[in-house]
Amino acid sequence: MALSANKNFLAVCERSVKAVCTVYNVHRMLELIKEEMKTKKFNSINNRIIEKKKILCSTEYAATEFTAVDFHSNEESKKLVTLTNVTQGVNFTVIVWNFEKQKCLTFQNFS
Repeated sequence: MALSANKNFLAVCERSVKAVCTVYNVHRMLELIKEEMKTKKFNSINNRIIEKKKILCSTEYAATEFTAVDFHSNEESKKLVTLTNVTQGVNFTVIVWNFEKQKCLTFQNFS
């Protein structure tokens, strides 16, 4: 998991057939919670409030999980970096994403 520098986005990585990273708009979630609290009694967080911003999954690598994730340090940047552990700790892949466009910008393999 990683929180962006401006605390607007939260990246959560999941293990699956292909590695998946979901980016949530935390700022929007908080706005919706405040809105609900003003209009009625707030009981729980519902599906309307938890909306996925973007889901990142690529075919350029064979990993089933991301071992690390972080946002670019610039508050206005829409870049995210993930690290995969491809084969039993031997090979790693660093992937740079534009999470707003759900696009892999570049990736580099390391041994």
